[in-house]
Amino acid sequence: MKTCNKCRIKVLDDTNTCPLCNQVLEGDEKGHDMYPNIMAGVRWIRFFENIFLFLSVVSGMVLGCLSIMKIFSPVVFVIVGLILLYLNAIIRVAVTGQSGYMLKLFSLYLLAAAVLIAIDGITGYKKWSLDYVIPGGIMTLDGAIVALMLINHKNWQSYIPYQITVMLMSFVLLILIWTKVIDDPVVAVIAFLVTVSLFLGTVIIGDSTAREELKRRFYF
Repeated sequence: MKTCNKCRIKVLDDTNTCPLCNQVLEGDEKGHDMYPNIMAGVRWIRFFENIFLFLSVVSGMVLGCLSIMKIFSPVVFVIVGLILLYLNAIIRVAVTGQSGYMLKLFSLYLLAAAVLIAIDGITGYKKWSLDYVIPGGIMTLDGAIVALMLINHKNWQSYIPYQITVMLMSFVLLILIWTKVIDDPVVAVIAFLVTVSLFLGTVIIGDSTAREELKRRFYF
């Protein structure tokens, strides 16, 4: 950082003369950083990511050896491995990922659904993941969208496409009920009704703004 002895001001850029009086500046010729060094924080986050990944790999190797030695059941090894996989995904996608927060939210939901279905399958497949967890996750997405619409109320209509995506996911629940893949349909039906009601309420209450957003997004 350079200083003008006449005007008593500090100049942050790399100019050699004072912008007020044109006097030659004195001070550090190397200049001064005008912006904070954000790379230091990014490096620490990456370091934490790699440490957690390393610990996850080591933990998986230890559990794998213990399961081979029949100290732990292989089921425990698979469940812990899936949980560690999801935790690493949370760090990689949600914390340091470069994609938008809604894309992160949907990605983490789909991965969580896959992990829970896998855990349900290896523990006897009692369908608790499909009957309760997956529909509950869809309603959680509905709640997250409503919260974001309230927070970003000046641009609330931009969340309509995400509502449509969740609504399509809720239609899949109806197909699973119809094909008897879901045994207990109560939570799935509630999730479908909540999702469709949210979309219809947004379109009806949003009136012309919602319709214009639909036309802009989908050309109808």
